Formats: sequence, structure tokens, C-alpha cells
Amino acid sequence: MRIDQSKADPHYVYWWLQGMYAEGRTWAYQNRSTGIANFQFQHFLDAEVVRLPRREEQRAIAATLGAIDDKIESNRRATAAGESLVRTIVESALDASEGEDGVLGDYCALVKSQVKVEAIDPAANYIGLEYMPRGSIFLNRWGKAEGLGSNKTAFRRGDLLFGKLRPYFKKVGIAPIDGVCSTDILAVRPKNPRDIALVAAVAASDALIDALSAGSTGTRMPRASWKDLAAWRVPVLTTAERIELSARVDPLVERLTQLTFESHRLAALRDALMPELLSGRLRVPVGTS
Repeated sequence: MRIDQSKADPHYVYWWLQGMYAEGRTWAYQNRSTGIANFQFQHFLDAEVVRLPRREEQRAIAATLGAIDDKIESNRRATAAGESLVRTIVESALDASEGEDGVLGDYCALVKSQVKVEAIDPAANYIGLEYMPRGSIFLNRWGKAEGLGSNKTAFRRGDLLFGKLRPYFKKVGIAPIDGVCSTDILAVRPKNPRDIALVAAVAASDALIDALSAGSTGTRMPRASWKDLAAWRVPVLTTAERIELSARVDPLVERLTQLTFESHRLAALRDALMPELLSGRLRVPVGTS
């Protein structure tokens, strides 16, 4: 689409669209014969714009919301750089280890704390596959358990969540909070909390993911198994090696986890501000010229 910039600022239109989607507007038409919902451009063009502020205010609104997004993106880049360093440190420690041969199951165990849906607190934190980013072991999105329709698995902060459905999506991350997760996610708990960075880096490695994807069951919806995950070959670090690795990566993991909380809070702030600014209930000061 090409925006008529004599009437609207393109960045403001972007946020207006985000606001419409947040309210559930998709401009989709349900085809009765196929059951498939398709985007209808004409419905989109006919959408009523209840309030279109003057362009100076449009730009101010877009700049305010954009500044929050810029900070979230800055945190994402910092997290990605830090995660790369964590992985490198872990891989170097494993390559240089003088410990015995072992498997990932020597470091962690499967969490089997299933919670029946009727016993789940609606205010509990919930993580489904849709909340987990691809290829990052630091999670910054989660929701509430209100309205869940099936049993879930209870996990604790510091557990590793491994998306077993379509493992090639690489949805593997350290839980920053306590909560419940989808049963399409394996909750894995380090036997020693200081080993979480090692467990996460190994479980999220390309070599392991590729192997699990090749051996996963199911054709349309392949699933990885805890048995195969636990059997992945990993050297068992000596006590001295584990202490040294923990001393190097623990402060970094803690800092990156704090960034995930900051990004989560910023996203909540942005989502709360957006309808208020777009509706005019909250105004951004602009110049009078």
C-alpha cells in the first residue's frame, strides 16, 4: 500500500494497524465452502477511522510507540550477542573437558508435574509454543493461564523448556518465571542449577536439533522425545571444570535474563499505551507550528 502522506503519516498508519489487530480486527472473510479465512483488501479499505489526528500528533504518537519498540529491539540484539557468547563458552568448555563420556541426561531430568486443567490458577504464568522465539534460549514473552482447555505441565524458573513439536523450529529456552506450559513442550530441570547454561546450550545446538528432527516421530507433526534428548552424548565435566564454567556464564545468564524481564515490561507498556494514544484518551504534547 502507498499512504497518502498529505493525510496520514506512514508510521502512524503502522501503529493504527497494530491497534486494530490488537482489537481482533483482521479484515478476513470466512469462505463457507472451504472454511478458510482470507484477507479481504476491500474490507480493509472500507474500515472506518474513528479518529485521525493532525499529522504532527500522528508523528508524535508514532515516535512514542516507536521509541519503546526501539528499546525492545536493542535488548534483543544485546541478548543475541550475549547468547552467542554463552554458547561459545559452553562449547569451549566441553571441547576442552577432561571428564568422562556421558549424556545430556547426566545433567538434567524430565519434569513430570502435570497439572489438571481445573486445578490451574487463571493468574498463573503460561508459556505455549507461540510465546517461544525461534533460535533463542532467552524467553521474553508469556501470558496468563486464564481460559486454558487442557492439562499442562508445571515448571519452575530456571527449568529448560524444549518445544518437542516440530523440533526444527528450535524453540528452546530457559524459563525466567514459574508457571505452566503446553504439553507440546518438554520441561527439563537441571540436576544442579549451575548447569542450566550448559543444558540450554547443548539442547539448543544445531547438531542436536538436526538429529532429533531427523529421528522424530510423526509425518505431519513430528515430535521429539525426552528419551532421545537425554541420550545425546555430552562429556561429563569434572567438578573443577563445572565450577569454572559456572563462574564465567552465570553472571551473563543472569544479566540476559534481566533483559528479558525489561523487554516484557516494555512490551506491556507499549500495548497499554497504544489504544490510549490512538483513541485520543491520552495525548502527546506537540508543537503548535
